[in-house]
Amino acid sequence: MNRRSVCAGAAIAACALNVWAACARTPVVPDSATLAALSGTWTGAAVITQAGTCVYTGDPRPAVTMTWSVIGTGAVTIAENGEGLPATWTGSVSPSLFVNLLKTHDYACGGVPSSYRTSYSGTIVNLGHGGYRLDMRATEDRCPPSCRFDVAYSIAK
Repeated sequence: MNRRSVCAGAAIAACALNVWAACARTPVVPDSATLAALSGTWTGAAVITQAGTCVYTGDPRPAVTMTWSVIGTGAVTIAENGEGLPATWTGSVSPSLFVNLLKTHDYACGGVPSSYRTSYSGTIVNLGHGGYRLDMRATEDRCPPSCRFDVAYSIAK
């Protein structure tokens, strides 16, 4: 093999690598039908850890089931059955699969009925073949100022 053919081969390989790298960086932007495909049942778990002085007495790793409804514009509503009373979520998912969600949950503080709201965000990972995963965490102020808990969700569809 002569020097010219080695250099030509290297140039072709470098060009192919640059084309692949450019394609690999190009995000796949879901259309409205893909966003609607996020609707359905998501399951997983939440990990709850104490963040204030109030001690958490429930299961620190409750199983979670969420029923998502996503319309083509990216508007999201979620019904969650998991730890405690059912929670409702509202928010949006962007074409890049970034979600902004607001969780509203009824709770009892010292036996007094109450409710709280917590904002969550994260990016859904497309696992391929119709599978998705979402990890997100926030601090929930259930009975301020002492009953604060860090809650990390890991769910999949």
